[in-house]
Amino acid sequence: MEGVLGDAELIGRIEGGESDRVEFTASTTDLDKFRQAICAFANDLPGNGEPGLLFVGLKDDGSGAGSTIDDGLLKALGGLRTDGKILPFPVMEVARKRLGDCDVAVIQVEPSDNPPMKVDGRCWIRTGPRRAQATAEEERRLTEKRRWGNIPYDMQGVPGATVEADLDMRVFENDYLPCAVSPEVLAENRRDRGEQLRALRLMAPNGAPTVTAILVLGRDPRYWFPGAYLQFVRYGGTAVTDEILDHAELSGPLPEQLREADRSASRSMSTSCSTSIGTPRKAPSAIPPTTSGKWYWREIAHTAFVPPGKPLCRFTAAERERLLWADDVRNEKAHEGATYERAFEGIARKLERLHVDKDEDQIPRASKEAYRRLSTERACPDLRRRPAQRRGARGGAGGRLDHRRAGRVRADGAGPRA
Repeated sequence: MEGVLGDAELIGRIEGGESDRVEFTASTTDLDKFRQAICAFANDLPGNGEPGLLFVGLKDDGSGAGSTIDDGLLKALGGLRTDGKILPFPVMEVARKRLGDCDVAVIQVEPSDNPPMKVDGRCWIRTGPRRAQATAEEERRLTEKRRWGNIPYDMQGVPGATVEADLDMRVFENDYLPCAVSPEVLAENRRDRGEQLRALRLMAPNGAPTVTAILVLGRDPRYWFPGAYLQFVRYGGTAVTDEILDHAELSGPLPEQLREADRSASRSMSTSCSTSIGTPRKAPSAIPPTTSGKWYWREIAHTAFVPPGKPLCRFTAAERERLLWADDVRNEKAHEGATYERAFEGIARKLERLHVDKDEDQIPRASKEAYRRLSTERACPDLRRRPAQRRGARGGAGGRLDHRRAGRVRADGAGPRA
């Protein structure tokens, strides 16, 4: 980028009026409007291949608005590039210019090599002098324009990997999509999974999942990247040479690694308390903490799939079955005035997948000790009819669930426990 255009060329653009490469605004405070304009210029849907210009301090007819163009405004405009609202970061420059008899701030935006650019999960484009949110077809065109040869490593496809075999689409729908895309867009979304993955840069043009997709959504990321794990270690002192009290390798998709790291850290927390006599003492937590109000608790409480205001003791057998063993059932969820479809997974089914089905060496020692204190293992009569069904759902004899582990019950014998 060689800097902002010269004064003569800028005046010529102003005289030509607003277009798909020029926009005027009299406001100096509407940062959301500025972000949308920058995003639209960077996407360059018409394919001009030339920079777009946003003139701050001009009315719609191109005359001066008498706005004050000071250093504070220029810093605010320059900060739009890296404030995290526009992703990926645009290539742009900001300058103060005296054009004719008025002062203006000029934002010059270069066309992106890696569209679509988005503001808070929404894609903006320009068609003539009009700025609007891109339709699914327009966003698909932007995706096809992307120059994959100049992308970073984490956006490149993984040779040999496939979406069907190597990505956990349940994690994609339940965890990733709601965080990456606004609820309003999800509610209106009619794209198939392949188009969603491409729009979020999780699929290469040849259909292979990208490195990011394998790390974040992969069923077994370590098969492709042996170092894709976190190592948790708890020492008995402050030096790495002290006794190791607990350790674990946390593998799986990145969101699950982070959740397990948080749980491992919580299990290892100690509470220090000072008293007027004696020395400070540390009381380690006896069991892993469980807090109502967390994300999954809210997912169950706010869904219409089970009656949220009904005591568990009054649930019918069918309602208990849905709450505990529902497997990827679609239901509608309301969020901030919008409604979109989610996949509901039963509590026992989720715990079974995240904890019970794991190999012994993947379960941290603190969790094993907690299970020993809180539960016993025996064949549960209520589950004797289930093993064959669940083994079939998990791929027959290849599944890791067995009758002994499925029969984990509470120590007081009050009922089945996943």
